[in-house]
Amino acid sequence: MDASFDAEVSTLRRAAATATDTRHLAQERIVAAFRRHLEGEGPGPSDADLQSFARLVLVENALLKELGAAVVLAASPKRVRVATRD
Repeated sequence: MDASFDAEVSTLRRAAATATDTRHLAQERIVAAFRRHLEGEGPGPSDADLQSFARLVLVENALLKELGAAVVLAASPKRVRVATRD
């Protein structure tokens, strides 16, 4: 495996982990807002909160999918290299 591919996979891993952490935080915030609302202590989550959460889920899933593809590629016995002509 070449160093640039390793660096790309490492970057994807960090980005996916950050996206997951961010999504967890948003989810906890939404759950807390619903809990406060059910206890009569305030409004539920805003539409903006829910829309942001949905976007975070999409980004997280896209990064995990890309990471999965990179891991499969890294594990394949032959990685195809594309030659270019000058």
